[in-house]
Amino acid sequence: DPKAQDIQDEIFSQSEHIFVMSKGMQRFYEEKYQLAKFVPLVHTFDAYPPDESLSGLPGADKEVYQLVAIGNFYESNIEATRRFLLAIENNQRYELNVYTHVPPMLLRQRGLDTSSFHLRGFVKPEEVHNVLQQYDLCVLTHGFTGGYGEVEYRTIFPTRTIPMLLSGKPILAHSPPNSFLNDFISENRCASLVVEASESSIIAALDLLSGSLEQQEQLVQAARKTAEQFYGPNVVQTLKEKLA
Repeated sequence: DPKAQDIQDEIFSQSEHIFVMSKGMQRFYEEKYQLAKFVPLVHTFDAYPPDESLSGLPGADKEVYQLVAIGNFYESNIEATRRFLLAIENNQRYELNVYTHVPPMLLRQRGLDTSSFHLRGFVKPEEVHNVLQQYDLCVLTHGFTGGYGEVEYRTIFPTRTIPMLLSGKPILAHSPPNSFLNDFISENRCASLVVEASESSIIAALDLLSGSLEQQEQLVQAARKTAEQFYGPNVVQTLKEKLA
């Protein structure tokens, strides 16, 4: 709508700060409008989990690694999730456990073979941390293609990333090049990142991560540091500074 675009341009030009939902949106708008006034107000958490709640690293000597994925599974990540399942379906070392409110029939309609993973059902947000402690590695998938537009795939930031960063568990992320999530992980080195749309690349990354206690420790330490960006008081402070 040309009129709506004119209104937006006028508001943008008169604004001192423009708040957006993520750093991905910030980068996108900065590129599009050539303005340096976009400020991300990111998703937050209000308390760090106590150290005694962490069950520890899986180590490098397990015969079977229990993987866990949480959240919704739809156009934002279904294609990457399907590829991940195909990668591990004939590998006896890895079993995926999925927590989601999406019913099995709908998951099958979206292309997931529900017989290839353990479907655990819905988990309340306040219970996610304790659930993650039952598993060895967290899995984060981000769609390479699907029913959304290019901009959406570039800028999506899965909110389930935050409890994973706080879980004390290593994260394996399957995320496409040129996405903000990819940039975020690369800059913070907080997860093992698979950027190729390749089943063999997924298995190679899993084998490397599960076989290296050193890598597990490095990723978990970096994840804890990265989570500071989403700590509620830090985000509130940013807002206060911009509004002052």
